[in-house]
Amino acid sequence: MIEVLIAMKKENSFVIEFHSFFDISMLNSLAQINEELQDFHGDKIIIDISDNEGGSDIVWKKLVSYLSGADYRYKSKITGHGKASKKYVESYGIDVQGSESKFSYIDCIDIQSEKLFDFKKVYLIMGDKTFSAADSFARFSKSTGFATVIGKESAGFGTGLDPMLLKLPYTNVLVMLDSVGKYPETTKPKYQLNNICIKDVEQYIVTNNI
Repeated sequence: MIEVLIAMKKENSFVIEFHSFFDISMLNSLAQINEELQDFHGDKIIIDISDNEGGSDIVWKKLVSYLSGADYRYKSKITGHGKASKKYVESYGIDVQGSESKFSYIDCIDIQSEKLFDFKKVYLIMGDKTFSAADSFARFSKSTGFATVIGKESAGFGTGLDPMLLKLPYTNVLVMLDSVGKYPETTKPKYQLNNICIKDVEQYIVTNNI
């Protein structure tokens, strides 16, 4: 069962733990978070995705639309190489520039605020198990400033499309590769912290006044 844990920490912190983004029905849980936030009068939101191995970007995009009063249009240039990778990216109908030896495309994320809340102090905890869609969330948060990212370097695979599966010739072995045919890029937090339990992160935020 996919878990979403909601907890109030002290009087001014609201903690949300996402252990996965795989289940789209989790959107119902986000609606419950919305209800809980109606009665929350603190100023800090702490989101923990330190052991989140990914799933669907839809989940975290909806969360952002709830928590932020701003609209986001985030563009990033994705580069890659290889015949199989280029063909895979093009299969999504994406405008790919360049040749098989080196190609690129623009990945664009649009998020429209639901205008429900406008929290200014949002913190995202990431770890070395933060992977795929969770890594995408961390990358987005760090690049746009939606949240202050704290913790450990991620496991990657949060750029571009879903990982590509290739079957090795004359075998029944499937190999998972980054969609752009290279070693998965990881995301580094803004603030490196090895002890990433909620209590330690809260103390770090207060001690460092971030």
